[in-house]
Amino acid sequence: MDTVAIAKNGVRNLLIHAGIVGGTVEPVDSIALDMPDSDCFVFSADEGMIEPVVEIGNEVQTGDLIAKVWRLDRNGERPVHYKAGRSGILIARHSPGL
Repeated sequence: MDTVAIAKNGVRNLLIHAGIVGGTVEPVDSIALDMPDSDCFVFSADEGMIEPVVEIGNEVQTGDLIAKVWRLDRNGERPVHYKAGRSGILIARHSPGL
């Protein structure tokens, strides 16, 4: 299930549970997540355009390439690679606005 479908289902279930709309709550399978240390997070030390390599919800192994950052101030240079610090599931991505 993609992230939009998950959000729509969650909102629908909440509205049904609160009695705002009719229908039957449709539960879905979920996964308990644990983030025990800082290896769960990867922060870019470089400025540039991000190229995500892994989709949200996909599993990764320690050392897997998860994103590339293309520096805008060094034309023609190869991108900087960012790798997973721990095995698990990619659950979020943040890119600040322009």
